[in-house]
Amino acid sequence: MKKFWTSKKFWFFILALILIGLLIYFVFFSKKKISFPQKTEKEEEELRKDKFEPASQIKSPVEGFWLKSDFSFEVLDEDLDSGLDLNSCQYKVLSYEPGGQEHSSGWQKRKCNSLSWVGVGLGKWCRFEGEKACWVFVSSKDKAGNQHQPSEEKGSIKYYHLDWTAPKVGKVSLENGEAILKVIDNFKVIGCNLYLDNKNLGSMSFLVPGCQKECTTFKALEIEFKPGESKVFGICQDAAGNYGRGEELLIKENLPPKISSCKVIPTYGNTKSNFQFFVEAKDPDEEEIFYQWDFGDGEISKEKNPIHSYKKSGQYKPGISVSDSQGAKDSCLTAWVTVISE
Repeated sequence: MKKFWTSKKFWFFILALILIGLLIYFVFFSKKKISFPQKTEKEEEELRKDKFEPASQIKSPVEGFWLKSDFSFEVLDEDLDSGLDLNSCQYKVLSYEPGGQEHSSGWQKRKCNSLSWVGVGLGKWCRFEGEKACWVFVSSKDKAGNQHQPSEEKGSIKYYHLDWTAPKVGKVSLENGEAILKVIDNFKVIGCNLYLDNKNLGSMSFLVPGCQKECTTFKALEIEFKPGESKVFGICQDAAGNYGRGEELLIKENLPPKISSCKVIPTYGNTKSNFQFFVEAKDPDEEEIFYQWDFGDGEISKEKNPIHSYKKSGQYKPGISVSDSQGAKDSCLTAWVTVISE
């Protein structure tokens, strides 16, 4: 038979006596007793009298603002009676799908009287585009335990419109001296500007005032295009600050062909002589060139380098005119031709 002092019950009994002794020592004999701050009777009375909830108000951004990316909101929290419980300020974000389905972030802790951030975009708390797509709720608690109940009237609930998609801007067309531009936005277009070679020509007018989603804008073009190629395009902005740039309209102002030389060989002969005419010309737009020689005796030729004989003696001043398909011209006079009788 086992002796009592060698059994497990004996050693559990000894351990229990030691623990009880340590507890008695710390409670009654330790010089360094643990103490907790106690509220005074006056403070307790003030807390019992405080029946009013604290105030929390979203100061910015203002309700109904259009947003396209992450944003911060500023909150004013205050309690004039027992004071704020600085560890109890919180906020919640609700996001709504176009069909109305609600998604909540749940209540999140925040620092009282400070800025807090809300993520905007796919996969974030405010994840859907639309009007009133993002709602922010703020709340707080005072030291008496009164909880602020959020409401729009108190300024502790505010909604925001979300749009991060840029407007779709069409290609400028020119009609009767006006530039016409069409633009489509998923929510609200607020304006378009017309550009010529990256120079802003100013804002365009809406064909239908108050138009928002599918709009046509126009602007009179009171300018003269320089020779060569010009680029005309529009840039439009929506309510959330997204910009869309349209396709460029290339305006090619026609340049006339240019004659580099014209001559006749020989410059002296008789009525049986053959006079050879030469011209060198190029068109900057690489269009086809049309030739017309005037030999000075009433006869003409549409060949580039013709041969001509004069029937009568005399002095003649030949010349040539070249043109492109749009009628732009250049001309040149050769040396005088002297013709004598045979």
